[in-house]
Amino acid sequence: MPFGYFILIPGYALAVLGAAYGLLMQARARRARRAPAPGPELPPVTTETWWGRQPAAGGAPRDVLEIAWLQGGAARTADTALLTMQQDGLLHIDRQGHLFLAPGARPRTPVERAITTECAEAGRSGAPVALRDLRKRLIGHQETVAIGASLTERGLAYGPED
Repeated sequence: MPFGYFILIPGYALAVLGAAYGLLMQARARRARRAPAPGPELPPVTTETWWGRQPAAGGAPRDVLEIAWLQGGAARTADTALLTMQQDGLLHIDRQGHLFLAPGARPRTPVERAITTECAEAGRSGAPVALRDLRKRLIGHQETVAIGASLTERGLAYGPED
């Protein structure tokens, strides 16, 4: 046997071992990416799971509505208030986009009071209240606009004239 033959066998074995080690490390990395991050398993917290079907006390807090104003103005604030009421079970929306106040629904914030007032005014005619119509009216409502005015007065937002 020539001398070079013994050198090829260990070199070949080293190459096979290196390839196997590389495959092992790739599999280990894939498993690590799939595995959940260590930590406690927390249940999802939504208004319904936290409070059941009972509405949350307080509604969307003023600071949440202010953040909504800063992110998208009156339209985002109206959306946030409507969504909070819907998630808390105070407002029901059917498949056609008509709104219905839950029996005994009481407004918890000035913007929610504006929503219930607009629903009551529109509901007097007997026609269902459409979500898009209520949203449009709520965007220009004084309670919604007051949030932006408060932010502007405090120097936290710019008015349209600035």
